[in-house]
Amino acid sequence: MIIQKKNHFYPNKAVKNELRTILNLKKEARKNLLDKKNINIKKETYISFCRNSPFSFNKNNNLDCFALELISLILELIKTNKYQLTPEKNLPKSFYDQCLKGVNQLKTLPKTRDKNLLLIYIKQAIHILKGSQLLRFENLKIKISSTIPSSPEKLYLEVFNSFWNKVDWSKIFPSDPQAALELKKNKSIIKDLLINLNEKVQLDSLANNFFDLTGFASKNHLFSISFLDFYLFTWLKHFGIITYHNNSENSPVYISTSERGKFILPTLK
Repeated sequence: MIIQKKNHFYPNKAVKNELRTILNLKKEARKNLLDKKNINIKKETYISFCRNSPFSFNKNNNLDCFALELISLILELIKTNKYQLTPEKNLPKSFYDQCLKGVNQLKTLPKTRDKNLLLIYIKQAIHILKGSQLLRFENLKIKISSTIPSSPEKLYLEVFNSFWNKVDWSKIFPSDPQAALELKKNKSIIKDLLINLNEKVQLDSLANNFFDLTGFASKNHLFSISFLDFYLFTWLKHFGIITYHNNSENSPVYISTSERGKFILPTLK
């Protein structure tokens, strides 16, 4: 049972104990090698997703979340241009210049138009694509997989699976690599908290409950709250898993779990 008061989220004692037990079991399981079958989103999840999802992509393949539009833009640019990696094995400036132009035309572009922030999103998306093996850097060549999913639903699941399970979070959340790795270890706690949301809650309150359950940080630790907000919660928003609610820059930030999130999150390991 979850107790909710004034849009704040309070797991009761029984729920906290249950979540702690789950966390301890998962920590114990991580000491052993994971079965590969448990690492990826199951095939049955994709089939169910396509047939029974409470949301759908429209007939014109409208990619209705920023993550999927950005991933598709990157793949299209690389397919249609002969970019060469730099000696440091990075994509060239010409790619980022073209990508920035394209990002500003996306229907799902976040409110920010800050160039540096958009560049961060692009670089994070590159890591997610590399984690999915849809994009590979070999020597100084850029290679795209010949098996890119043809449907937006399947592409969505493949890149979200890469984000959640495969990619090294210390690379996509680089301001504190150790915290990023610890966050990934405890991602199932975030998942469980989001699954149990029935209405919007203050982001700070949700973060504090995560800290209390995991020991990730002390209560109201501003850097850690900002870390969750800027990295994990922002990308869950990009994937359409959660929704942000804030009326002004000075008002508290609230989040809620979307219909898509309520469908996808319970399927995750």
